[in-house]
Amino acid sequence: WQDVLSLITDLRKAGVFCVLSTNQEKYRMEYLWEKLQLKHMFDGRLSSVDAGALKPSRAFWEKALEKFEIGDKFSAVVWDSDPLAVREALDFGFKAYVYSDLKTFTTWSGQFSGNLQ
Repeated sequence: WQDVLSLITDLRKAGVFCVLSTNQEKYRMEYLWEKLQLKHMFDGRLSSVDAGALKPSRAFWEKALEKFEIGDKFSAVVWDSDPLAVREALDFGFKAYVYSDLKTFTTWSGQFSGNLQ
């Protein structure tokens, strides 16, 4: 987990806008965001409680598009460990990948900076 957060920090330094998207209820989301300080690791968040819809529903991705003012769906990239969430994000028009291991994510991240590995 710390390795992933480190890569996200590097991506943000390289100018990539990083958002945490998750299915969480209100109190769990606040715990993650405030107590675990994830608010300092990401540029924004979209949880099911924020969106009023569960990921991977179309309504969840529509809320992401609206909340983060994503003008071009193809500029958004979703990484998720749930293949269904990835499929729905792809169907919605986002680029999307299944997170399966750190190496794959690190390789993908390398396109933004030669120093991410």
